[in-house]
Amino acid sequence: MGLNKQQREKFLTSHMNYKYNLLHILPSISQPQLSGVYFKSFCNASKRNQVTLPEQIVADSVKFCGSCGIVFISGVNMRMRLVEECDDNGKILRTLQYTCINCSHVKNLFFDQKDTSCSEKSKEHFVATWPVPKPNSSDTENNGKVKKNAAKERAKKRKMNTLTNILSKKRETEQKKNKLSLSLEDLLKN
Repeated sequence: MGLNKQQREKFLTSHMNYKYNLLHILPSISQPQLSGVYFKSFCNASKRNQVTLPEQIVADSVKFCGSCGIVFISGVNMRMRLVEECDDNGKILRTLQYTCINCSHVKNLFFDQKDTSCSEKSKEHFVATWPVPKPNSSDTENNGKVKKNAAKERAKKRKMNTLTNILSKKRETEQKKNKLSLSLEDLLKN
């Protein structure tokens, strides 16, 4: 008993969606070794069912690693850097470099080109420096006491931020507002 055309298309889309979603779940459950197998299964299913995949998925090492087949997730299983190199003509070429953390496969993608000439300044690496704060004489003398006082202050703040303390403060402010109200009866009593 076969499927009609509509049922077949519905099964095909659900099957392909399942495999594609499974590829994206594997890195989050720390199973990168299965990603290559599932990626190959996904590609074979798309070929078998004659589905043309978008360029973002098919392109070599853009969405998936070209070596192990894992889905690239920046900061999780992929390191991404912007690399500047000098061209033979003296122009600066900037490429985006994807490095798979799982298998160390590197893919360079062209980013842009600057018309400025290469110089020794551009080859030097930038190192950020911040001014070092000068310690106060009172801080250095009472360094242990300052830390203890800070800890005591934090403990007091934690105690003051409990729900019962907040509600009691709110009641006190409401009572003060009620006492400060100017009513005719209050004026006649005095």
